[in-house]
Amino acid sequence: MARLSVVVPFFNVKAYIGEALESIARQTLQDIEVIMVDDGSTDGSALIAKSLTARDPRFRLIEQPNRGLGPARNAGVREASAPYLAFADSDDLVHPHAYELLVSSLECTGSDIACGGVRRFKATGLESSWLHDEAFKETVQRTHVTRRPILLRDRTAKPYAVCGIATDITELKRAEELQARRARQAALRRRSAVAAARLSADRRNER
Repeated sequence: MARLSVVVPFFNVKAYIGEALESIARQTLQDIEVIMVDDGSTDGSALIAKSLTARDPRFRLIEQPNRGLGPARNAGVREASAPYLAFADSDDLVHPHAYELLVSSLECTGSDIACGGVRRFKATGLESSWLHDEAFKETVQRTHVTRRPILLRDRTAKPYAVCGIATDITELKRAEELQARRARQAALRRRSAVAAARLSADRRNER
């Protein structure tokens, strides 16, 4: 069984996805599973992903119509089976030791989430990300957002180059099921309200 599931959603990123996937394949943490989610690409990105599944059994591909980043990530989470989970964007490069360090930190500390610093690609070369510098300027283990609220700073939808997030998949699936149940209940309430309004209108018309 893999120690880490890596979910990689993608949409029309043919120019970048090959390098992104190769950076994951070269991780020093080898016992991973990589779930690639093609969110309706039309530019040949899926062909690059398929070529990796043919030569590396750790990689598998899910294809779906275009639904957006959130639903694509959720589709990958539903297929994940490892005790830890990481998201990687299709135009990112993951540092070779990133997942080994993140998972090792979780296993040593018992923390729920591990994340790390980021560098961004510029025309002049690699530069630190100002959005991450303050939060990750030093290694801090077994902390909490109440003690380090800067960890709550919005770091955008992208985990960028070497940032990974690992947590318990069971809890994520439970949260997703709860969200789906609430959505069904809300839809049922809307249908009931519409039916009640129609019944009331019919009764008025009968008068």
